[in-house]
Amino acid sequence: MLVALGACAMTGNVFSQIKPEKFEELKSRVYPPGYQPVTHFVKPVSKVVEVDHVIPGCPASSEAAAKLFEELSKRPITSPRLRVQEPDFVSRIEGHGKLEADLEKGHAVFAPEEGERFVEALAVGRPYWSAPKLHSRICGICPAAHTLCAIEASERALGIRPSTQTVLLRRLFQCGQMVSSHLMHLYLMVLPSIAGFDSSVDFSLVYPEEFKIFLEIKRIAEEITDAIGGAPLHAVSLEPGGFTRVPDAKRLSQLGRRIEKVLDDSLDLVRILGTFRWAEAETVAHMLCIQPEKDEYTFYGMSFIHNGPEPVSGTDYQDLIEEHTRKGQSGKVAYLKGKRPVKTGALSRLFRFNRYLNPLASVIFKELDINFQNPFYNNLSQAVELIHYLEEAGKLLAELGKGDVSGAKIDEKNVREEALSGKGPWPRRGVGLIEAPRGILIHDVEIDKSGLVTNYNIITPTALNISALGPEAELFLRKNRDLPKEKKRTALEDLVRASDPCITCAVH
Repeated sequence: MLVALGACAMTGNVFSQIKPEKFEELKSRVYPPGYQPVTHFVKPVSKVVEVDHVIPGCPASSEAAAKLFEELSKRPITSPRLRVQEPDFVSRIEGHGKLEADLEKGHAVFAPEEGERFVEALAVGRPYWSAPKLHSRICGICPAAHTLCAIEASERALGIRPSTQTVLLRRLFQCGQMVSSHLMHLYLMVLPSIAGFDSSVDFSLVYPEEFKIFLEIKRIAEEITDAIGGAPLHAVSLEPGGFTRVPDAKRLSQLGRRIEKVLDDSLDLVRILGTFRWAEAETVAHMLCIQPEKDEYTFYGMSFIHNGPEPVSGTDYQDLIEEHTRKGQSGKVAYLKGKRPVKTGALSRLFRFNRYLNPLASVIFKELDINFQNPFYNNLSQAVELIHYLEEAGKLLAELGKGDVSGAKIDEKNVREEALSGKGPWPRRGVGLIEAPRGILIHDVEIDKSGLVTNYNIITPTALNISALGPEAELFLRKNRDLPKEKKRTALEDLVRASDPCITCAVH
């Protein structure tokens, strides 16, 4: 039985709108000459195979899922298939990716296993204010980061300055994204693997009290996304300059009280992960982060900090980072110049900025004793950040409660007219940088006098982190030559999972 789960499976998302006659033009805007595409279409799943049932919604409707499961429980389910072929990719990661490894010789390469999206090219020729909503569709796991980064790029290009209330609400929006992403990765993907669970359901059976805490934090993160973004997943109220609709102050106040109530208990949830032993591994990658503009845990900024002596301006990212394509792979791989592998995300952020953690996060950080040279400890770093961003959301809600959030509301027509009224030179370029859950996200846009996008480039955290995955896997294999083959396989899958790759972002 096959169920199409959610709007993307049912419709093919915006990428299904690509017309065949536009394919070559879009490809040439995103990939270098001579690139051979992995796929030539994105379609609704029902156009490829027969679908038995659909669960609509974005995100998929839990009510519709419950109704379907209730209906199916009333009758036996049979399948004409005598054999089910197991998928040949790493399970429990965001999307489909495969680690090709020679366990004896110690060679390894990680590769995305999804088709191209061409989302950068799809933005060209459209109004700049449509880009944040388009780019949020790259990923259902971190849409807030793409929305915010696209907005920042446009604002920097056109000199748009958001209000203080807007900045606070955006930071709160991103806190919700961080908490939600880390929570789902750690407890629905990592924990079942390291604990030997058959499924995520076992989490609720083995740790019933902690599971209740997990659910409450999940609901809080989702409520933040809905309250700030105006929708449960892909934001509709955020615009360059501010908000078309501001959140209800009473709703924000209630969220603040719920965070206060769950904060202390959240430490018990995180401590579960500290009870497991992590494999010995090593990374030689450069730790890459955004350098914040003031003394705080990194979030926003306009320069990079890495293993080099000086920060590098975000506008000049192409002097620091180079993108490569590999034959037969749809996802680009981003290195530091000279093909130096990169580590970005929680492990890198915590390595450089742990002194700025919020109080409870600082407590759990000291307890967990993180080894920053071991890539498996990205999991524990995310656990620390889970507490930090939950605390940060509480602080932001308290700050927002002191004032009037209506100052974030804008008349988008006036903002656009003022932004495009300036004298040249045109087109104008803007680069947005943000720390997404998996690391540094870069959006680079050029906008002409009429407000249309003339060029767009995106570098995602996973494109950067993939550069280190192969070398880390090879180093692990060389240091564990005598490990039984099956244990090597399991450890390598856990290594990939620890980096928390988002394949849909990688093939954007």
